[in-house]
Amino acid sequence: MGRTDPFAMLPPTFSALSALADGLTREQLRSERLHRPTRELYVVRRQAPGLTMRLGALLELLPRTAVFSHGTAAMLLGLPDVGRGTATHVTVAPGGRAPQRRGVIAHRSTLLADDMCHVDGLAVTTPARTFVDMAASLHLDYLVALGDAILRLGPATGGTLRQRVGAAGGQRGVRRAREALLLLDGRSDSVPESVIRVRIIGAGLPTPVPQCLVRDHAGRPIARLDLGLPEHRLGVDYDGRVHAEPGQFGKDLRRHTLLVAAGWRVLRAGAADLRDGSVELITTLSP
Repeated sequence: MGRTDPFAMLPPTFSALSALADGLTREQLRSERLHRPTRELYVVRRQAPGLTMRLGALLELLPRTAVFSHGTAAMLLGLPDVGRGTATHVTVAPGGRAPQRRGVIAHRSTLLADDMCHVDGLAVTTPARTFVDMAASLHLDYLVALGDAILRLGPATGGTLRQRVGAAGGQRGVRRAREALLLLDGRSDSVPESVIRVRIIGAGLPTPVPQCLVRDHAGRPIARLDLGLPEHRLGVDYDGRVHAEPGQFGKDLRRHTLLVAAGWRVLRAGAADLRDGSVELITTLSP
């Protein structure tokens, strides 16, 4: 008779104590068949554990009222990465036990009834509450980028954001959240577009139009710019990965020719412009 697989009947996640009680040895607990997301928890490598699986495993070590929040909530909600880091964020009630373990950042805060939703069975702060929470740590430009992405989730999100920021009272970061609300525009299609737009406005330049439609002299649409200043016939395009794809160079060249013929000047922005505060780009845009 062949040897029985000692891991076959284990649950997807388990603690060391429960495994030892079920007959596993400490040597078996060191097996490469097991993934160890925290010191006390194990996951059987039947398949690579995804985000929700890993967080579900972590729940066994958290208070029952713990809710995933901040950057972790943003990730679960499908919002873009605006600098959330690698730590797992959870929020517990003010009197609750805050977990103290490596890789987990615990926050104590009161969660309103409308502050929570569920993603793949995990309790998560809503997009609006996540926006308020992250206002305490994000720079204004990246907070606006997060808010723009939330607006793209649906037409009702704008009112929900305003309502939640209004209810935040003296919560840390609420002043920045209020400032960001005035700058949100769901037409911005990406984080770089939002960040550059906010920096242009902050420099005292006219407010750019996101996804600005440009027409030729006959009124025919020829291009859509990431950001446009129609009164100055000036535009900004962010060069992301799509512009490096095969065949894209020729399309970009033809598009540029049409824009020049229509009397437009287009500046190209890249990752360096995000890192340096867009100083050179803004200087070029300035009269």
